[in-house]
Amino acid sequence: MRDKVRLIAPGHARMAALAVAAATCFAIIAGDRDMTGVHAVATTLALGCVATLATRRALTSAALCAALVTLVLAVAHVKRLRTDFILHAWDLFDPAVWTFSPLAVAADHPVAGALIVTALAGLAGLPLLARRETPNVRARYATSIFVVSAATAAGAAFADGEPKQTQYTFPDRHLSSFYSSWPPALAALARGQLMEAAPERVAPFDLAAACAPADKPPHVILIHQESVTYPGALPGLAYDRRVDDLFRSHDGTIRALRVETYGGASWLTEFSVLTGAASRFFGGMRSFVQIYMAGRMADALPLQMQACGYRNVMFYPYLRGFFGSAPFFESVGLRDIFDSRAQKAATSAEPDRFYYANALDEIARHIKADRKPLFIYLQTMAAHWPYDVTYWPERAVPGAPDAHPEMHEYLRRLFMGRDDFAWLQGELARRFPGERFLIIQYGDHHPLATRFFFGFNREEIEAINRAMPSDSPAFKTFYSSIGVNYAPPPLPEPRVIDGAWLGVVLLEQAGLPLPPSWRERARLMRACDGAYALCPDRDAILRFHRRLIDSGLVNAR
Repeated sequence: MRDKVRLIAPGHARMAALAVAAATCFAIIAGDRDMTGVHAVATTLALGCVATLATRRALTSAALCAALVTLVLAVAHVKRLRTDFILHAWDLFDPAVWTFSPLAVAADHPVAGALIVTALAGLAGLPLLARRETPNVRARYATSIFVVSAATAAGAAFADGEPKQTQYTFPDRHLSSFYSSWPPALAALARGQLMEAAPERVAPFDLAAACAPADKPPHVILIHQESVTYPGALPGLAYDRRVDDLFRSHDGTIRALRVETYGGASWLTEFSVLTGAASRFFGGMRSFVQIYMAGRMADALPLQMQACGYRNVMFYPYLRGFFGSAPFFESVGLRDIFDSRAQKAATSAEPDRFYYANALDEIARHIKADRKPLFIYLQTMAAHWPYDVTYWPERAVPGAPDAHPEMHEYLRRLFMGRDDFAWLQGELARRFPGERFLIIQYGDHHPLATRFFFGFNREEIEAINRAMPSDSPAFKTFYSSIGVNYAPPPLPEPRVIDGAWLGVVLLEQAGLPLPPSWRERARLMRACDGAYALCPDRDAILRFHRRLIDSGLVNAR
């Protein structure tokens, strides 16, 4: 049979392979710029050399790489348009992320659909091509090119550094990001699950207990204060101490919250606060916890509030699809989301009072129509970067004129936040005298304006996060508890707690019954002196994770 197959001359095959490889490299560079393009091209060449060593066929190997690159680029493009998140290696092992059908892709994105079909057809035709192409590459040549390509890929990856926090939403790094995602995905596969947990099975939690408050509990407002930290913890900073009112709890104390990120990546703190689990236990997948744990955290704080009879509402300063976050928020019980469009925000960073006013109007509508208690998760934006712009100059508030200009502007915004928070408390008391409210605030991370206190000048969030140890004061913000027409119980003894424990504090401050899993959180919070990721008894945390998994409260596989 073989003599009936018309074979491709070795010289022609090698020339065609070079043409295919050049076209593939051009397509990669057009989509991946700077060092990411070098990384993507070099990695693709290295993979092509591996295929060549296996087949000894230049054209077949080049065609294989071209088809795979086309497929990855097209699928990543469609996935980003559908989910605001490009292709990650973990997607190949998690079918739950594929929420759209091939027919929908073909209908809505005909060019991408055609490229996907072409790539699949090319892969299917490779056996026929391999039959027509005789071995035409010597192993030593392929090995030499592989060594150079692999070294270049490694050097480019090192020069580019770790993946940026929002890299997997970028429209122009599809292939290099996909390549970079393999090490953390393989590490998660090796440990058998996304979340670190003890290997041995443990007794599951009793899931039969229901939340039945003795009396109608207070309405709860959980405020995510964007980029807010207590300035009194910054050494040598002189400022108007009246701003400290923003940070005081009902008992007069100012308490610290240990978070897991500096200067950005609010979604890491959101995840910890809303789920009662630290993102640090997800290894290299931690930046994507909201994406891949959506629908897998049955024990989340908003779901517990819902079980206790609350109606959950979220006021979000971004569009609901930012960083693919909407499926996560909805899966943890925050289905009623007022995003920036729904709130009619004129800018991306409105004063705190803007969001508070929208929440007050919703409280009024809710109380008129429903007797359920209300749980509001509200995020602010006034303190967000940049700090070389004077926001709302018409508001005459003190800053710190003798400090760095960025810190002066930041403190101005804190003082405006202090005034707006006092206004919120006053409006709640005035407009709803017969209702009780618990307000829990927390800072999601430090602002970049504090980087000078930790020895950094440049605004390089990733480099700063990598350089600082996890117990650095740069990861400490604040939390507070305030009652309006309501006297909260005493706060827990640890004056510093990790963000993952804040839900326990909220439930206890609201006087709500704790189910077994949250009672265990309360016990661990005190046993670990407020630490979670840094708990001295790390094995106790890992056993807790195993118990959540074995109880079906967390699906981490």
